Amino acid sequence: MRTKKELYESLELYCTSPVRTVVNGTTYFFPCGKCPSCLNSKSNSIVQRIRAFASHFKHIRFVTLTYAPEYLPVLDYCVNPHNLVENEIFSFIDSKTGKRFEQYSFIPRVRSLDHVSRVRKSFRNVGSNRQFDFLDTFESYANEDDLRNMSAKQGCEFGTLYYAPYRDLNLFLKRLRRVYKQRFCFSLSRARNSSSQGSEKLSVSDDFNETEKISYFAVSEYGEKRYRPHWHLLLFSNSDFFSENIEHLCNFAWGYGICSTELPRGECAGYVANYIGNTHISLPITSYIRELSPKRYASNGLRDCTLRSKYYLSDFEDVSKICLQGFDVSVNGEFVRRFPAWQDICRLFPRFKSSYQQSNHSVFQLFESVFQIGRYKSFSYKNVLYEDNVGHVLDFCLEYFYGLLKKISNFLYSRDKDERVSISSRILYEYHVIDNYDLALIDYLDINAKLRILASVYRDNTFAVIDTPLYKTTFSRFYKLYRQVYVACLSWNVKNYDDYCKLRLNCIKYWQEFERLSLKKHYISCEMVSEKPYVDFLYNYFSYDNEGKNQEILSNPLEFNPIYSSVKAKAFNRLVAAKHHKKNRHLLSGL
Repeated sequence: MRTKKELYESLELYCTSPVRTVVNGTTYFFPCGKCPSCLNSKSNSIVQRIRAFASHFKHIRFVTLTYAPEYLPVLDYCVNPHNLVENEIFSFIDSKTGKRFEQYSFIPRVRSLDHVSRVRKSFRNVGSNRQFDFLDTFESYANEDDLRNMSAKQGCEFGTLYYAPYRDLNLFLKRLRRVYKQRFCFSLSRARNSSSQGSEKLSVSDDFNETEKISYFAVSEYGEKRYRPHWHLLLFSNSDFFSENIEHLCNFAWGYGICSTELPRGECAGYVANYIGNTHISLPITSYIRELSPKRYASNGLRDCTLRSKYYLSDFEDVSKICLQGFDVSVNGEFVRRFPAWQDICRLFPRFKSSYQQSNHSVFQLFESVFQIGRYKSFSYKNVLYEDNVGHVLDFCLEYFYGLLKKISNFLYSRDKDERVSISSRILYEYHVIDNYDLALIDYLDINAKLRILASVYRDNTFAVIDTPLYKTTFSRFYKLYRQVYVACLSWNVKNYDDYCKLRLNCIKYWQEFERLSLKKHYISCEMVSEKPYVDFLYNYFSYDNEGKNQEILSNPLEFNPIYSSVKAKAFNRLVAAKHHKKNRHLLSGL
């Protein structure tokens, strides 16, 4: 018979808030993925993956990237007016907590370097002022008290938040790899010239092969006291030169604040992996706003399954088979089934919102609208979807969206004031202000009311409309949709309309098969998963501790059972104890 401690430890990785599903009169339980036990289980799987990946490298470094006060990324937020929300609930009250949630717009603020001294700017190597990033603009439901609480703890004014954008990490890794390659080639060239004086200089570009590249595992996190955003990374490399100059290279490449590097003495794998899900313990807002929650990023080798950046349409059958069925890889002498990451699947096969995804005709019409808009309304000689430069896509979207506002504005001011409020996208189509392709995009994005208000602002002040939060959030919806289709065309080497039609048909086929397999897996899981582990635990616990005298507690629902609640509290305490502390960082065993 197991002891009480062993029983608690065996159940700490079971979900403490299982999702109930009733199929044919039978109740089944599935993990929720959000409770402390699920987060502990997720962290353990990430730790094992990092350990297996680290065994292939000679050098591992633990890096912490922080922001100086003048470089902190700021996110402005404001409440969306009720008349701007179409086909959506603009506010609701949570039945469990009693909190009121409203729809907010979150807009990143462009970081200006004008107030930074010239010496510090050149030292930090952060470059010039950056263009506004529409990809970081989003809308979400939030509670006002939670937003005020987070703003107060971060020390910023109401209406703003500090966050960790992925763009900063991406640019840091690009600068690090570029500077590392330059310094490595320069040092190798100097060593060769000193050893062979008078001989012909040798090229060192070929020596920078796969063994000299850098792999990483990174997570974003908020500080424990002031909730400031920062980054933690594990850098993997086989290069001795990189290991010797890691501190100088990282400080030169980061530039936004302090960059500390150290050897991973201790459980740095668990230290980094446990950041996933820890912040929501003290910041409730990060638990329900996906864009603000801590995220993890990794190199291709650390992902479940690596897909190439580009394919040909003839490879559709092979790629779809890998995405749907996965493939087996050897891990510690055993074969494990791996699947590609969700972002890689959506990159190859664009997925739209559920109301459109259920209808093949709607998906077909949306694909056709995106193509025809890029074909007939592009200012270049060819369709913008065939461009290799993503900057051209942004320029085209800005020009098209601005022209759309101009047409709607001219039509609105040709009507009476009483009629302007009731004008919809369907009326604009009937009066030939917009065509059927514009109508399909406006209906899909639900931006009819927003376009009507923006068109009135455009008439009053043409240049002021670009700086309004409403314009940025509305345009971000259109730009994200167009960029999603553009990335798919770029990944499949689409160069003409016939290829585009094949891509459209392949996407419809893939998601139909995906829905069929998902439903099949659901019923298979229902046959395999039940509440038996929870009941067995309670039975074993009572039979050992109380000799079966309190078996009546077993009849209580799981969420109200005192033993079940105590196990849930232990899992929560284990997750809290995994938070980082400098004093015990190196006391753990690991890498």
